[in-house]
Amino acid sequence: MSVTEEIFKSIDIAINEKTNKLFNTDVAGIIEEAMDNGVYKVSIDKHTYQVPNGSGIAYKSGDLVWVHCPNGDFNRKFIIGRRAGRNKVYTSDSSGEYGGGSSVTSQDIITNEEIDAMFA
Repeated sequence: MSVTEEIFKSIDIAINEKTNKLFNTDVAGIIEEAMDNGVYKVSIDKHTYQVPNGSGIAYKSGDLVWVHCPNGDFNRKFIIGRRAGRNKVYTSDSSGEYGGGSSVTSQDIITNEEIDAMFA
C-alpha cells in the first residue's frame, strides 16, 4: 500500500471513530405505568426502564410510544410521542381494505383522535 493510501485509510478510520456515535436512535416501547415527575416505566425489548416524558402527552398503561436516544446514547433516552399499533392503517372514515383485501376492523384503524393526540 502506498503512503497516500495509508494516509487516506488513517483519515477514514479517524472520521469513522469520531462520527460512529453521532446518530439518533428511536426505539419502540410500551408504557407500563406512570411514575412521578413525568417519568414512565416503559417496556423496551422485554426489559423495563424509567424514561422521562419529552412529548408533553399524558400516557396510560399499554400505550405504544417512541423512545428517542440522542446520538445513540440509551442513558439519555426520553419519550418523543405515541406510535401506531402493529398493522394499523389510517382511514378518515373508519373503513377500507389493506393487505390481501382483508376487511379493516375498528381495532386496525388509527382514528383522527389518535393522530391528533400524537401531535397535541
